[in-house]
Amino acid sequence: MIVRKLIVTPGVTESLQPVQRDALQLATLDTFYELTESPHPFDVRFFLGLSITKATMILCLADEAAKLLEQQHVPASQLILLNFGDARSEALRPSLASSGLLFVLGASPPTLMRAMLGSILEFRIGRGSRGLLPRLIKNSEVSTNMFSLLASDQRPEAQAFASQCLRCAYQEGDRILKTPGFEATSAMAAPAADRSWHWPGSSFVSKAVADILDELMMNAIWDAHPALRHAPRSEVCQLDPDKPVLIECASDGVTFAITVEDREGTFPWRALAGPLAFALGLKPDLKVNEGPGGAGLGLFMILQRTSILTLEVQKGQHTRVSAILRIDDSARDMQARPKTVLVYSDTMEGCITPT
Repeated sequence: MIVRKLIVTPGVTESLQPVQRDALQLATLDTFYELTESPHPFDVRFFLGLSITKATMILCLADEAAKLLEQQHVPASQLILLNFGDARSEALRPSLASSGLLFVLGASPPTLMRAMLGSILEFRIGRGSRGLLPRLIKNSEVSTNMFSLLASDQRPEAQAFASQCLRCAYQEGDRILKTPGFEATSAMAAPAADRSWHWPGSSFVSKAVADILDELMMNAIWDAHPALRHAPRSEVCQLDPDKPVLIECASDGVTFAITVEDREGTFPWRALAGPLAFALGLKPDLKVNEGPGGAGLGLFMILQRTSILTLEVQKGQHTRVSAILRIDDSARDMQARPKTVLVYSDTMEGCITPT
């Protein structure tokens, strides 16, 4: 029997609050993992002496990850970097561009940390989780709506669809606020600044959703399809009816997720190097490249508008990209949160996965 083990480094243990450490424990219990703390102080030799199996994951800080990647003993896909968003992780820069790193987990409230870590561990043991959303949005009142896009000139319709879904999310949020016993946060209770989007920060969220959707549609319609990659963006293109671009909006009245899925599955890891650098506080070295995924410029833009980005890639089958926002967020609140980038894939081009 293979032991499922999550090894937590000293830097992580010392950096987290007790309630966050409890969340890690609960995430391991959710997925039948064994939580192990590595000895203090951090020493690469401890990991060199371990038998690292496919079911082993290591939760570490960026500087600790840099030392592990230098030894090339642990695949980057088995590292989970805990990101506090308050420092530049310069030690990681030399190895980041070719690392194949999949998981940057932003330090966050306990419930969210449990959901994020649980989704990573669930993916690693092959239990078929569709990324983060099933754990993050799972109550009985979740609203989920789908739009199927078959031609590039349907993008305005898709934008209107997403805007309406977001308005419905705010209406549901209003209902939650009026529920007896519900305590509104100070952000929710603040006076309205924009009457068309009357929650504080809602103008920011609505613009962010529109920008994110536009970028993801461009990627899914053109960049993902080898036959359309070099086609003029100003011309209308038709998609295979059996391979539509699917747009999904999901909300529980507090969290809103916009997801775009193509049926090609051509997204490569190299398009993530720049966005990951940005998430870790490093200045990305972005260059314009040809081919699927381009230079990651679009994902870089998306990360400027959300603190949680997830990708699910099955090579040759599909790529699902989700941006997750709180509907009570302001631009300042969102930008203050550490970035999370989670990639659920063991077939992505350019990613070294455990055997």
